[in-house]
Amino acid sequence: MSADAALTAHMAGETTPDGLAVLQEAGLHLEQDVTRWFADHSVLIVGAGAIAIAVVAALLGLRRLAVRLRDRDPLGWRGILARTVARTQTIFILAAAARLVVNYGDAPYRIAQAVDMLFTVVAVFQAAIWVREIILGQVERRAGDDTRGEAVENAMNIIRLVVTFVVFSIAVVVVLDNLGVNIGGLMAGLGIGGLALGIAARGVFEDLFAALSILFDKPFQRGDMVRWDDTQGVVEQIGLKTTRLRALSGEEVVISNANLLDKQVHNLARQPAWRQVFEFGVVYGTAPELVSRIPQIVREVVEAQPGCRLLICGLTEFKPSSLNFQAHFDVLTDALLPAFKAKSETGMALIRRFAEEGIELAYPTQTTILVEG
Repeated sequence: MSADAALTAHMAGETTPDGLAVLQEAGLHLEQDVTRWFADHSVLIVGAGAIAIAVVAALLGLRRLAVRLRDRDPLGWRGILARTVARTQTIFILAAAARLVVNYGDAPYRIAQAVDMLFTVVAVFQAAIWVREIILGQVERRAGDDTRGEAVENAMNIIRLVVTFVVFSIAVVVVLDNLGVNIGGLMAGLGIGGLALGIAARGVFEDLFAALSILFDKPFQRGDMVRWDDTQGVVEQIGLKTTRLRALSGEEVVISNANLLDKQVHNLARQPAWRQVFEFGVVYGTAPELVSRIPQIVREVVEAQPGCRLLICGLTEFKPSSLNFQAHFDVLTDALLPAFKAKSETGMALIRRFAEEGIELAYPTQTTILVEG
């Protein structure tokens, strides 16, 4: 049995009577190969080594520069790229230099094969680290500066864990495939296990992904006034499973995240103004000239209030006991309480102005005419 065949059999677990001797002989052969290589290709080795040292120095310098630049714009693409380069591992730099030396230095087959295998493993895991940093950087860029609350940090921790697991699982599979391992059974097992886990934890994952959608897509944020279905309130907390609202009536409303996004959500905090509507009627005995002046009177009253702007006012209906008007106006604020206060003050100002103008507001009345027979 040759030294190479005996060494392969020993590594495969086969018992040979002279296993230790074979290992010693293989080590001796490797030492002789290295000695012969240095003796025959010294010039090439020195040249390749000089180039490798220059490459190592350049990569280390680039990494130091990236470390200085990554904090200048942490949420921009330059910051993400600098952060990715800064995660370059020293072992990858050294493995790249060693591969450069053996390739350009015409190294013996055993040495070249060992260095290539080492470089492949290191390069795959280094690529996984780079991909992980790019993905996490993009997620943090999407989240922006909104770091309020524990939910955002919890969500980021979960995303880091999931991304790390997925990326490095792929890296392990790639390494095993390059080493000649049959990964068909492993991939089938991972697929079946992932499917079973997804079915078992379907509800949890639905709420979790809905929470991530809320936190990063930001249909609303903590402190916003929202209306969902028949519920209206202020968002107090966005959790990983539920969102809590403080309703206008004072009670706390807890809604699951998946259920919350399953229906239409109105974000009242992002409207530039609160639209207010007044409906009122005046009696039929009001003079036509005075009736025609009502829209102008309403405009003067509404626009005399700070931050109010009349959109339209006019006669809308002839009711049995009143001439009905509608007035639509905006209160230029995104907050509920100032809008409510402005509407109340506008209504009281209209009552005073109508009294001054002699305009009588209508109420349901019925006139009965009795005819003597």
